[in-house]
Amino acid sequence: MSGIIGDQGQRSGTLDRSFKVRAWINFDGRSGQAVQGNGNVAGFARNSSGNYTCTFTEPMQDDTYAAVTGAGRDDASNLTVIVVSSSNGYKTAAQVRVQNLYVNSSGEDTHRASIIVVR
Repeated sequence: MSGIIGDQGQRSGTLDRSFKVRAWINFDGRSGQAVQGNGNVAGFARNSSGNYTCTFTEPMQDDTYAAVTGAGRDDASNLTVIVVSSSNGYKTAAQVRVQNLYVNSSGEDTHRASIIVVR
């Protein structure tokens, strides 16, 4: 699908481009590197508790891409959230670093997580 279709069935001018998933990964963070599937991912590493780096096989053209994340637990005890790290250098054309945070804001190895990169 390319662009956005307006009321008249016309594509709107500046949005008449195709935005695609450039990389993706699905993993179990409890095992550190238990990658369950991926595309355009050369490497994946656990840096510390709940902190992971995904390195791209084919780098992005710059660091302005969107990295969408999701995480979940196998139990219903508390929620976790996985976010793109905001520290300098954690989102580059070559890699993205994410942090999974437990309800008390501490890092936690997540049960299920995904990263999707769109450009």
